Amino acid sequence: MRQFESMLKLYHVLPSRSWITLQAVYEQCRTMGIECSSHTVRRWLKAWVAVGFVEEQGGGKEYQYRQSSHQPFVTSSQDTVLLHWLARYFAPLLPDELRRLLEHRLASSERELNESIYLRQYLNHIDIELPFLPPSYLSILTPLKHAMLNQRIIHCVFIGQSFSLLPQVLVLNSQGWWLRYQVKKLNNVNDEITGLMIRSLLCLLWIEEG
Repeated sequence: MRQFESMLKLYHVLPSRSWITLQAVYEQCRTMGIECSSHTVRRWLKAWVAVGFVEEQGGGKEYQYRQSSHQPFVTSSQDTVLLHWLARYFAPLLPDELRRLLEHRLASSERELNESIYLRQYLNHIDIELPFLPPSYLSILTPLKHAMLNQRIIHCVFIGQSFSLLPQVLVLNSQGWWLRYQVKKLNNVNDEITGLMIRSLLCLLWIEEG
């Protein structure tokens, strides 16, 4: 899973029009905290080239890369619609670093959608019964994701009551955004966690600062 995320990050490092050298890609990966060798970067790039998502030119001493101008199996219109749904419903579920890498592309797809009468009319006939979170909730999701990945207890306020919990799973369904978690036992010097699984509407949950 970690390697897959690294390959996605590498892909979004690549420009879509200009070319970038293998060495420049490797240096950007290092800057982003991706621990790998230049040979690994080269292998990942060859994998992207093989499936048609990346173009390669040059040879000899220097290879250059960029994102493919046409993504295989997906037309430009389909890509715009898919990115619109991703931005509206699922972008908050992405790892924060990956979501930030996609922000420019998601914004571009929204502009293309607004300029297309056909696509706007098409979406008017599609009803997806899923809730979406406004951008202000990203500040809540970030510490929740971090706590889930690191198995850390966080302090929250829910309907006016303050308590500690161990986040387990984020749930998105037609009824809303939910957090499944375990509650910390109160007045327990060992700070053990109860086995009780609780679900709460994310929109009613606030993370205490500090």
